[in-house]
Amino acid sequence: MSLSGKPETKDGALSTDRQRVQGSPESSGFEERLKRSLLRTLMKLKKDEKLKLFQSHLSQYYPECSEREQGDPEALYIVEKMLETCGSERSLKITLHILRNMKQKDLTASLERDEQHNESIKRAQQALKTDLKRKFEFIFEGCLPGEHHIKIDPTVKPAVHAPRRIPAALRDRVIGELHRMEQMGVIVKQTEPTEWVNSMVTVVTPKKIRICVDPKDLNQAIQREHYPLLTVEEVVSRTPNAKYFSVLDANQGFWQIKLDDGSSKLCTMNAPIGRYRFLRIPFGVSSASEVFQRSMAQMIEGLDGVVDIIDDLLVWGDTEEEHDRRLVKLLERARENNLKLNKSKCRIRMTEIKYIHASGLKPDEEKVRAVVQLPPPEDKTTRENIGTDLFHHKGSEFLLCVDYFSKYPEIAKLSDTNSRGVITSIKSMFARHGIPDIVVSDNGPQYASTEFKAFTESWEFEHVTSSP
Repeated sequence: MSLSGKPETKDGALSTDRQRVQGSPESSGFEERLKRSLLRTLMKLKKDEKLKLFQSHLSQYYPECSEREQGDPEALYIVEKMLETCGSERSLKITLHILRNMKQKDLTASLERDEQHNESIKRAQQALKTDLKRKFEFIFEGCLPGEHHIKIDPTVKPAVHAPRRIPAALRDRVIGELHRMEQMGVIVKQTEPTEWVNSMVTVVTPKKIRICVDPKDLNQAIQREHYPLLTVEEVVSRTPNAKYFSVLDANQGFWQIKLDDGSSKLCTMNAPIGRYRFLRIPFGVSSASEVFQRSMAQMIEGLDGVVDIIDDLLVWGDTEEEHDRRLVKLLERARENNLKLNKSKCRIRMTEIKYIHASGLKPDEEKVRAVVQLPPPEDKTTRENIGTDLFHHKGSEFLLCVDYFSKYPEIAKLSDTNSRGVITSIKSMFARHGIPDIVVSDNGPQYASTEFKAFTESWEFEHVTSSP
């Protein structure tokens, strides 16, 4: 088909094209993506009152795609009619042809207005962020006032752990991080004996190394505060009419809470170059998140439109003025309490954030990315294989089943080792996990019996035997 003319015939090339596209293995996903793309385009035309112009071109060149006239054309109807009549690829060509024939100014007007609007929003956000950074620059460095005391159960026996080995390739980086933390006032050298000594844990990320403690014994002795933590659903219920949001990130939140001397000695760790004790709450302590959450909640107490979610402070407003007023009050409160913020992670005056927007709750794209981008299975011939065997242990007989793909084992104790007992146990496993395609076993009498053969036929799976 020429882009400037009609389709050749409805039943000829047009039908062939539609059959080719619909017969493709990827046609379903392609048509769905194309449908969404075409719908977005036509909805933009409808918004700017150009959809009727599009439909008039469609009726003129391709009447089969627009059989009934509509005083108020619906974009969804047009898209579905085009896809139904012309198929995916031809619908795309038709749309491009009509758009090229419409006046250029009609096409670009809405796009230019959207770009100008988005640009003005970006400029306003940047101006507000720059102004706030100038006024509150010093809140990006600090530490919360007061000291925290870790309460422990005196009946729990203290433990001393030896230093753990670290790979030679990481040694210099670990020592460098220890020196940096010492200069920041997070840790200090400990030479005197302490009752508690924890192991050091090194968490390696692509960008940095994080030094933590492994207080598995200390956590058993800590008396936790059990302060309630807000969920995202609870936060959304408090923002029914919010249109603008800002998120302030507390930089390395736990390190902003100082420990008293006794609690600091509880958080002593064995490092490769000696013992250090934390002067701030370390990552790994069981009560750390509750203590930090309580401190943040106390800091923002009395502020409207502000909640704390772990190490984030969320501000919202129904209007820009209300949002900005609340944001300034929060920053002033942060300045009073010397809260340190991570300016690279702060988001100012957004219409949506990663877990909430003006319409309510939305999934975090980072957390659902793996599921959304999960590729379809390429090998559709893979069959489920289960291996089974019997074994004796401490005077009892057991049946072992292992899934060849996941390597997941399951063991059942047998009351009887004849075919009936084995079949009963296998049926129980199949009821929980499904019937496999193939069951592999040895040539034992339980599997070679006519009863087991009848079981394989009635439950419709293949039985394969191998040497014991």
